[in-house]
Amino acid sequence: LVSRRITRPLSDLAHAVSAQKTAGSAPRFDTHGPIREVNRLASAFNALFATRERQTQELQNLTRNVLHDLRTPLAHIRQGAELVHDGKAEAEPTMEAIAEACNSILGIVDTNSEISANYAETDRTPASELDLSEIISAVTDLYSAVADVKGIAFDVMLPQSSLSFTGHRHKVQQLLSNLLDNAFKFTPSGGRVKLTASAADGKILISVADTGIGIPDESRPHIFKRFYRVRTDRPTPGNGLGLS
Repeated sequence: LVSRRITRPLSDLAHAVSAQKTAGSAPRFDTHGPIREVNRLASAFNALFATRERQTQELQNLTRNVLHDLRTPLAHIRQGAELVHDGKAEAEPTMEAIAEACNSILGIVDTNSEISANYAETDRTPASELDLSEIISAVTDLYSAVADVKGIAFDVMLPQSSLSFTGHRHKVQQLLSNLLDNAFKFTPSGGRVKLTASAADGKILISVADTGIGIPDESRPHIFKRFYRVRTDRPTPGNGLGLS
């Protein structure tokens, strides 16, 4: 009886784990049994399967979003090629549209490759000593022209001293560009975008603020996921990769 009392929870747990080969969702094992060690093991399996379930869901969402964002440029390529083949469209402008669609696809693929490399920490490009103030000035020069075109006030506040750090110039430029691009994209004419940088306690703080449409509270936990876009953002250009 004592042996059965000890081994039965373990046997039940083993059967449940084996059933995961065909299960569609992660089980939740009982963690309130009579044996403390078995309860701890069940808790560990619960955490393991919950993580696997979440990762599977994220992978499914990523695959679905990739297919969705690739479908439109691929359809444009096919349509353009068919029109040229049938003699219903001029070759030169159609080829330009096809090339633009190809660039869109390559951009999605390259960005996802870079994001994956960052997550896996496989990028071994050596870092160098940089001045953030210099990088910000170069990036803001570009977006000052965007601000003029859209009629948006653009304020940049930098400290008098240099902001030195060790990093990768192109990644920091891309980070700033993505933040500013979002800020200007979702701020209407007459609004304001503000970029500030400061240093304290051995750290550098970069802040981008705007008077645009904002992000709903329920969407904020998801904005760094690949391809995630707030529902109201869908009509605007983009594929939801900038923040991720």
